[in-house]
Amino acid sequence: IDKRYKDYRLLIFAGRVEMCSTIVEHLQSQYPNLRIGKYTEEESYEVLDELDIIVSTPISAGTAVDISDLQVCLNLVALGSSQANLQLVGRLRELRGIDINPLFIYIYCTDIEKHVFYHLKRRDKTFKGKMLSYTDLHPVKYSV
Repeated sequence: IDKRYKDYRLLIFAGRVEMCSTIVEHLQSQYPNLRIGKYTEEESYEVLDELDIIVSTPISAGTAVDISDLQVCLNLVALGSSQANLQLVGRLRELRGIDINPLFIYIYCTDIEKHVFYHLKRRDKTFKGKMLSYTDLHPVKYSV
């Protein structure tokens, strides 16, 4: 969030609507000057154009949703499906008129073997050749 470019937006994927609400509450307390809200089955499509930070589920905003000026997608959900992962990445578009590349970031737990399996599948198969660059921030404990 500290590296946010003015007028560009962040989309955070969480696994459950309740988690989306919790994340929104926390971020609103940390960044009161930003417009932060959730987009789930409870909100109208128009909120996507009104918010700086959108918190949603992969079901709600993972497909067929176009979010203008989206700079970063942060995925907090462990997904094994290649199609689902590519659909989340697909929310990002080339940012025209500015020299920044959109970022897709996902987290995984290095102590949970299934999370590591999903990570390695994303890195070595699903995203291979589809990203401008790729960075592992933590060494992998398991080999699959």
